[in-house]
Amino acid sequence: MHLDYIKTGDLAASDLNKTDYTKELYEQAEDMLFEASEFIAYAKSVAKYLGDKDKAREYLEKAADEAH
Repeated sequence: MHLDYIKTGDLAASDLNKTDYTKELYEQAEDMLFEASEFIAYAKSVAKYLGDKDKAREYLEKAADEAH
């Protein structure tokens, strides 16, 4: 499940400090996102653990579009 990729990436980044592995997991999850809640979870994670504010903004905008 795609949210499992995000959760595993979060743990890899926070507990194991494995940023490259985290990026790989997030890339896999990114291809499977469909719902606003998934976009939000992804945005929060990439902002927090990768510091990628641009990607986070992109997915928050997708979440807002999906909510309409």
